[in-house]
Amino acid sequence: MNFRFLESSEYVHWDNFVAESPQGSIFATSGFLNALGVRYRIAVLDHGDGIIAGIVLAEGVFGAYTNPLFAKYLGVLFQPEKENTKYVYNLAREHKYIDVLIKHIQKYRSFDYSFHPSFTNWLPFYWAGYRQETRYTYRFPAINNIEFLLDNTHSRVRRNLRKAERNNVTFCSTVDPLSFYKINQLTFERQGGKAPFSYRTLTHLYRGLSKKEQMHLLGVKNQAGRLLAVAGVVNDNKCSYLLFNGMDHRLSDVGANTKLIVETFNYCSKLAPMLDFEGSMIRGIESFYQSFGAIQTPYFVIHRPTLRVFAKRYGIKIYKKLKYGR
Repeated sequence: MNFRFLESSEYVHWDNFVAESPQGSIFATSGFLNALGVRYRIAVLDHGDGIIAGIVLAEGVFGAYTNPLFAKYLGVLFQPEKENTKYVYNLAREHKYIDVLIKHIQKYRSFDYSFHPSFTNWLPFYWAGYRQETRYTYRFPAINNIEFLLDNTHSRVRRNLRKAERNNVTFCSTVDPLSFYKINQLTFERQGGKAPFSYRTLTHLYRGLSKKEQMHLLGVKNQAGRLLAVAGVVNDNKCSYLLFNGMDHRLSDVGANTKLIVETFNYCSKLAPMLDFEGSMIRGIESFYQSFGAIQTPYFVIHRPTLRVFAKRYGIKIYKKLKYGR
């Protein structure tokens, strides 16, 4: 077993590994990270027959080693478990791989990453002095049965759908990036700030992913053709992720955003078997996504308790307080 950093010419092998790994997602692929325009390195453990474990070390806010904006899940990835292998041996294997990775990445004192929900064994990090926070997302493990999903939504979802139908709200599967950005920006303006990303960042990400049909800008319009709400989705072969959601709050509520989310179900059912709402720890936002009946799913945020991590987290907290009042 050998630890090393991959050369850029080897990223195709990493992307293939990500596609097979239970902890793999579009956020850990070189294509996504390049489209995002962030600095990163990929550390792996390899064996004679290829990569067996690895982690993306990306730079996020304030240059810290953390999830960049829009990269929801990173952290440690493992190769799939071998068939007919006992659980006790799989667990021991994970411990061994994590121990080796930690030994080589401890020099990165700003380590602070959100791990994929399929990563469930953080004990080796605990033993090495790291800390963990549990956060929640909402996931639909099987998005192809829309009727079943609607039967399990909160009653207000169905009321808002009827309202949208009465007001002739229609779905649009293609929204141009500028119109999309303007509507998404309104959500932040309503909260007293600006979007934490630029139009240039959005278009760079969209250009990089849409050519592979891995990013989709969706929306709903009223009878006059005015854009009411937007949703941005990225996807890989396993799951679609709701990255963006915003609406024009200057207009009266006609159930537009609820209609959009339900239509997003339909659209994403053709992209991947699962949908991840990404969730939120903010009560008002969480209650909206929770009302659609998705499964509350925990994931870990693992960090080193260092001064740099504390400063980064405190800086983000102050920024959000000043910008959005929370």
